[in-house]
Parts: sequence; C-alpha cells; structure tokens
Amino acid sequence: MKLSVVNLKIIFMKNVVSKICSGIVLSILFVMIFSMVSFAATKTFEQDPGGTKTFISGGKDGTINIPNPLGVSSFSQLLNRIINFLILIATPLVTLMILYAAFQIMTAAGDPAQFSKGRQTILYVTLGYLLLLVSKGIISVIESFLK
Repeated sequence: MKLSVVNLKIIFMKNVVSKICSGIVLSILFVMIFSMVSFAATKTFEQDPGGTKTFISGGKDGTINIPNPLGVSSFSQLLNRIINFLILIATPLVTLMILYAAFQIMTAAGDPAQFSKGRQTILYVTLGYLLLLVSKGIISVIESFLK
C-alpha cells in the first residue's frame, strides 16, 4: 500500500488532534479533582473567626472530651457517607470517561483495536459505576434487615 503525502498528512493530523483532545480531557479532569479537593480542604480546615470554638474540652474530674470528627454514630452511617461521597466524585468522572471513550471510537478511523478499546472503556466505566450504585443498595438492604 502506497502512502501519499496527503494520506501521511491526514494520519499526522489525526494523531495530533487525538493527543490535543486527550490532553484537554486530562486537564479538565485534573482541574475538577483539584477544585474538589481544595473545596473539601477549605471546608475541613475552616477556622472559627471569633476563636471561640473549643474542640477538646476537659471535665472537672480530669476526663477529656473529644467530639466525634466523623459526625456519625453507627458503622452503617459511616458507610453511607463514604458511598455518597464516592458517588458525588464518580458521577462527573463517569461522564468524562464516557466522552473520552466516545472520542476514541470516533477517531478509530476503521482501526478495530482502537474501536474495541473505546468500547471496553465504556463497558468498564459503566460496570464500575453500577457496582458503586449496587453497593449503596446493599447497604440499604442490610440496614433494613438490622432495624
């Protein structure tokens, strides 16, 4: 098969566009994760403006009272908080990964390996998200049996 100059330019441009788009997707993903982490850190380490909050207090009998930093009173509440946080993080990531996989499929240009790579990405992302949602359901079912 002879490659003409036009075909070489098309292949080169396809590779360049693919690398640029994957770089853009990775940059957006990095910005989203960084903003979520910085928002969580801001809320976690937010200082009391008046300085009146006492986090550790001592009793008259010499005991030390430390408040529960997790804000939960049972293991099931802790699991629910963790799963809810993971769903909050995973939802935009699933959307971005499906868009990236669709981009892989669209730029496959007849290459069966690239096309199947995009299909596998969509399959694995969907299965991972379903596993996360099913784990939330399992926790709810176990909670209802224990009550």
